[in-house]
Amino acid sequence: MNKLIFGFHNKVTLLFSVPNTKDLNRIIHHIKMIIEDEERYDKNDIRIGLGTPYKEIKNIVKSYNEANKSLAFLINRNKFGLIRYEEIGVNRFFLNQPIQEIEEFTEEIFSQLRSEKLQNKDLEKTLMIYISSNKSATETAKTLHIHINTLYQRLRKIEELLNISFNNAEDMLKIQLTCHLRETFE
Repeated sequence: MNKLIFGFHNKVTLLFSVPNTKDLNRIIHHIKMIIEDEERYDKNDIRIGLGTPYKEIKNIVKSYNEANKSLAFLINRNKFGLIRYEEIGVNRFFLNQPIQEIEEFTEEIFSQLRSEKLQNKDLEKTLMIYISSNKSATETAKTLHIHINTLYQRLRKIEELLNISFNNAEDMLKIQLTCHLRETFE
């Protein structure tokens, strides 16, 4: 394996080439084991961002930038460990968004579910579980330990307060995105 290692302040950059995916997975496994050992003995907080492996040398900068974005993802969410760029998924769209802006967006939606009478956040919890269970009313009611009719009443109340319809694709995208952002970034 060809490799180049350099460091600057508290950041180490490792550039390496491997002949196949099997070798790459072996290296990643080895790095994860090193992280686990460090955490077990020294309690060090290590963050590693990994860019996509490319076949041509002209893509080094692209992979380097992806690794930096992966690292920024971990730092901004105060998480530790190793993350590959492709594991970030849809969150790539939000990498350059300030956390405060994401929190404001989600709060705009969820604050509408609160009133002086609804201080216990039942509607927020109901919405989060309903979306995470892929709109399964039965699973949501079971998870919340409520009767199915109580769930339907809450869902109607949520639609009313948010001025949406769970049957409208655009409304659902907005709600799913809001729930995803709340779950991922807060």
